[in-house]
Amino acid sequence: MFLWTDPDVEVIVVDNGSSDETLTELPNKYPSVKLINAKEDSGFGAGCNLGAEAALGEYLFFLNPDTLVSQGALRELISPLEFDPSIGMTTPKILQLDHPTRINTCGNDVHLSGLALCRGMNEEARKFTLTEDVNSISGAAFAIKKDYFFELGAFDPVFFLYVEDTDLSLRCLLNGKRIVYVPNSVIYHDYKLTFGPKKIYYQERNRNYMLQKLFSKNTLHSLAPVLCVADFMTWGFCILHGKREIQNKLDAKKWLRENQAQIMQRRETVIKSQKVPDARVVTLLGWKIDFKQTVSPFPAFFLNSFFSPLYYCLKKWIG
Repeated sequence: MFLWTDPDVEVIVVDNGSSDETLTELPNKYPSVKLINAKEDSGFGAGCNLGAEAALGEYLFFLNPDTLVSQGALRELISPLEFDPSIGMTTPKILQLDHPTRINTCGNDVHLSGLALCRGMNEEARKFTLTEDVNSISGAAFAIKKDYFFELGAFDPVFFLYVEDTDLSLRCLLNGKRIVYVPNSVIYHDYKLTFGPKKIYYQERNRNYMLQKLFSKNTLHSLAPVLCVADFMTWGFCILHGKREIQNKLDAKKWLRENQAQIMQRRETVIKSQKVPDARVVTLLGWKIDFKQTVSPFPAFFLNSFFSPLYYCLKKWIG
């Protein structure tokens, strides 16, 4: 997990219902590591929340288990949080572990539809050298003050899998804080794009749940053309990939219909911490979708040629 770390760092590992030897081997190999046994897999966000609650430090650094941390990365990531109160979260330059000269992500790009993509994916590692604001952290590695993490409401455990980092990021922006990309903090991530049996279900359910939870009805109405195009696009993907993905899409819509009361309760919680109009946050969201991150280059070219101009026009129309 660690290529390098500072001696005063408290390391907490949450075992989220694993079936391997983590619970028996980790204490013997790394006795200084605090191990939390979640006993069952309650999801990515809930597991992270357990670790955050147990942490004693002022700052939290969330890290996926399939990562390596370069020397000084943690100090670089924490430093902006120490000296600039306008910053809510920081996110590092994440490189691909098996191709370290290539970028995995330099903070994520959140699209108007709620889709989040890796910023700079497969670009050369020497690029993206400026410290700059982004509209989302990557859940693979990011830093935040512990008090502020819980002030925002921590990770929403309803998501279970996928979109938690986007949701937390947008709540940070709605709270009036900035998210800053720190290029001198370098992490290596064993990133693989896969489509498991339930990925489409969780991504579609969670993306729409997030939008309904975070944004007012007026904002959602203004985004309606964008969301309709995104729905058309994802339906096309599901139809092309067969019965399983069609069922996943239908199940996601069913969950959203059946859980409107819960979504509205969560909406009330978001409103309590909101300091910036959600319409202003929408202006920070992008109109481009890099389809090369989801499909092979040939169809990606045609998808980009059609959808990019369409989303650009919709972005201008929304204002």
